[in-house]
Amino acid sequence: ELDHIIALTQKTKDALISEGTAPDKITIISHYIDTKRFAPAPFRKTVRTILFCGRLEEYKGVFDFVAMAKRLPKSIRFRMVGEGSQKQNLRGMNTTSVSYDDMPSVYRGADIFVAPSKPTATWEEQYSTVLLEAQAAGLPIVTTATGGIGENVGDAAVIVRPGDVGALTEAVRKFIHSPKMRKHYAEEARSRAVAVHDITVGARKLDQLYQSLLSR
Repeated sequence: ELDHIIALTQKTKDALISEGTAPDKITIISHYIDTKRFAPAPFRKTVRTILFCGRLEEYKGVFDFVAMAKRLPKSIRFRMVGEGSQKQNLRGMNTTSVSYDDMPSVYRGADIFVAPSKPTATWEEQYSTVLLEAQAAGLPIVTTATGGIGENVGDAAVIVRPGDVGALTEAVRKFIHSPKMRKHYAEEARSRAVAVHDITVGARKLDQLYQSLLSR
């Protein structure tokens, strides 16, 4: 029999095991990204644009992003790319919808990426594709400790407590004031994307799994 489950993260695998799935029936294969398509722009010493991409929903931390923006220099452009039920409530912000074909250039136009997801009673960030894209684009990232985010970004991002606007703001402020720190995290993000998240890595893992199942 070929019944087998692919889990996105170790956290997902642990949840499946706790519900009675045999560990040897689960393989962790995460989402992957085309690191040739999502590539870094030349490093800029001055922060001009801070970017959020994703569903414009409360659980994605959109209002934490807004609160953070209000505490940071007015000279910086805060851009929110996405659609969602809270778009009307974000009228004071620069919110846009962009086709997926144009997303690589959106990341290339940013200097810092912020993903402030917050867990709810029934949801946590499973893995976050935008964090893969931001890593591939070589952006310094500030995100939150929830769901599968830690497994996604590893040491290639600054991680703060979900819902802690003060910590979020402070982490971004440090990036704004330290080009050296930004450059370090930008390089870490790009390196991780190429080594861990590239589609060739995912394709190889899928191939190995299918070969192993078919040879049983």
